[in-house]
Amino acid sequence: MKKECINPEKLSAFLDGELSEQERENIKSHVKDCPLCQKEAQGLTKLTELLNNSFLPIEPSPYFIPGLKQKIEDNEPMPAKITINDWISRIKHSLVPIGATALILLSFVAGNRIGNILYQKSSTAQEREIYTSVESSILNDSPESSLTNTYANLLPEEGER
Repeated sequence: MKKECINPEKLSAFLDGELSEQERENIKSHVKDCPLCQKEAQGLTKLTELLNNSFLPIEPSPYFIPGLKQKIEDNEPMPAKITINDWISRIKHSLVPIGATALILLSFVAGNRIGNILYQKSSTAQEREIYTSVESSILNDSPESSLTNTYANLLPEEGER
């Protein structure tokens, strides 16, 4: 083939009717004047005819389509069975933070209770009075708008302890 000849892929696309009107006209005029492209076009045409005639059409059984439709109708979707592992994996992302938060809150409550019990058992009345007076002096000496003063206002009065 010469340089100006049409490549076989383009010629095949021409024979299959896959090109635009302008491209078809250009190739048609070239093939008419070029013996090499005529020979290539004839070879491609014979190959296409050979391939089209070499396969026998296969007709499906008359029972195929009705049988397929029946199988589709009979195949009802089964309810999904959720195992315990599936359930755990689905809520795992929320259980861990909830459990951690509950554990932290429980440790604060338990620590507070244990601290109160130890404070009451280990200290004498005189020690408790010293702790209370030191606590009162610290809280009373703080400015009115401070966080310490706000905390002191939340604490029960001395008679309520």
